[in-house]
Amino acid sequence: MRNWSRLFELKRYWQVSLAALLMRARRLGRMSDGTYLTAIKAASARGWRRVEPVPLGAPERPCHLLNFLTSTASGTARQQMPTSVISALAAAA
Repeated sequence: MRNWSRLFELKRYWQVSLAALLMRARRLGRMSDGTYLTAIKAASARGWRRVEPVPLGAPERPCHLLNFLTSTASGTARQQMPTSVISALAAAA
């Protein structure tokens, strides 16, 4: 793999593991099976399959969903969603 820095940028942007990013690139046809296998082997040799090479950063905060659920427009959705889920979203915000 010649462009690890670009993969690391995409990893941060999409907030996914390196392995998931490589697999998705292969499934979308952006990476051949051979290149995928070489990249996975290189990541394994560097220890990146056990410890991610680039931290993802802080997890996202679901503020838009919480704002919607606390609005009057969400009456039906709020009735369908368990109270524990809404409470968990509020605690995460």
